[in-house]
Amino acid sequence: MRRVGAHRLEVKTDAGTQVFDDSPPYDEPLDGAEYRYCDRHDAYVLLHHRDGDNFGGVLIDTRSGKQLPGGTQVVISPDRSRYLAVVQVDGMDGEQWRVLDFNKRTLISTTSMLLSQDATTGIAELSAPQWFGTQLQATATCLSDDTQHWQVRLANAQGAWDWQPHRACDAADPSQ
Repeated sequence: MRRVGAHRLEVKTDAGTQVFDDSPPYDEPLDGAEYRYCDRHDAYVLLHHRDGDNFGGVLIDTRSGKQLPGGTQVVISPDRSRYLAVVQVDGMDGEQWRVLDFNKRTLISTTSMLLSQDATTGIAELSAPQWFGTQLQATATCLSDDTQHWQVRLANAQGAWDWQPHRACDAADPSQ
């Protein structure tokens, strides 16, 4: 990976060199598009990609040259069957978290917020995502009291994905 100009990045893969060009207007906070190197892990390179007010990324398999949807953060499962891509959309409370397979198929789409029982209010924020085998886990922290935090896991209950266990953060939402 190297920057070959102020607004051009090159990534070398076994399948050839890939070029990523920023688009004008340059250096504007929420205009244009920009690519920046983020991380390299095993055979993958992660580029941050800001496109207007969306903050995401591109995950590149350096063996095949395949480009996959990335994010500002990517966490690959230990068995290499799936990964979490974290994307921030400007104006959105929390982040969009997507679990994808390596064929670009979205398996699960959620946010980094736990919602109240009526799903209208965020009650806890998720952070520090990590894999335990093939199960995604994170730390939940109450928005009303940041000293209250606990571990949650993404579980499939009756065909719907949800973070478990639920916990009350304040008296306004006792049934969580």
